[in-house]
Amino acid sequence: PHLVACTNAGDLVLHVDRDHQLACVSAARLAALPKIADADLTAPARHQLRLLDDLGASSRPIVATTGSSIAIALGRELRVHDLDAPRTVVGHVRPIVGIAARPQQLAALDDAGVLHTYTLEGDLVASRPTLAAPRSLATDRSAWIVVGADRIVRVEDAQTTMIEIVGAAAVAADPDSGELSIACEDRRPACWTGELRDLPPTIERAVAVAPLGNRRFACAGALNLYLLDLAMPELVELGLRGHRPHLAATGAGRVAICTAAGSLQVYDLANNALVAVEKGGVYYSSYGAPDHREITIHGLAFVEDGRLV
Repeated sequence: PHLVACTNAGDLVLHVDRDHQLACVSAARLAALPKIADADLTAPARHQLRLLDDLGASSRPIVATTGSSIAIALGRELRVHDLDAPRTVVGHVRPIVGIAARPQQLAALDDAGVLHTYTLEGDLVASRPTLAAPRSLATDRSAWIVVGADRIVRVEDAQTTMIEIVGAAAVAADPDSGELSIACEDRRPACWTGELRDLPPTIERAVAVAPLGNRRFACAGALNLYLLDLAMPELVELGLRGHRPHLAATGAGRVAICTAAGSLQVYDLANNALVAVEKGGVYYSSYGAPDHREITIHGLAFVEDGRLV
């Protein structure tokens, strides 16, 4: 239940999510409840986002979009939609670690490190082994970026490039310059511009990275949200906490962050500060009627028309 209001008589009005009904708890009933002194209460531990989960990086993308095409990974299945219309389902032998999308192509990385690429209709283009211990998948303007525990591999149509870095968990590409921002274990960020460059250690380990454009990245730390500008490579705290290890960005300064396990907020970056986007400016799409269970967000991605999946 969630608190909705308190009456002048001291009664509480609660919203019961399961039944979608309001309930009133009288002041007399509240007064009869057992009481606990403030001094006897233990402060809850601060919620920290994990870097890894059972299959790879906790921020690994399981939702990807290109044009009006939306791809969703669910276990061993790659599900492709054209906005709200299901298009095809592609089964895999092994669980999918992450997916990514480029114009006219989709990619799925399985837990054996095999990268499968598809047309938007779900037809297989190629399958190629990349690395052991895969953690996540990303893309830039010309390559798929496979993130592993001991290295990163850029997979292009005609060549493969190894980026020798240990402990990487999340990667994002700047849409303007193509530079990669790399979040690693042990609070160690890095960037790649054709050659690998270590950045100064940060106060907090980054768990997820999303491109904001103009060499800027939103970084979700274990506790707080930060801005990383590669022109001045240090983390600037943005005064916001994420509750799930998922970020989505448009590449034009707009970012979506989970403000709770089942809710989110969209912000625009202006003068190195976040400005909340009015709810009327955000459009939501659903693939099924909601039931009575609590919703948990497992991935985020913007569609090109500005809607958020």
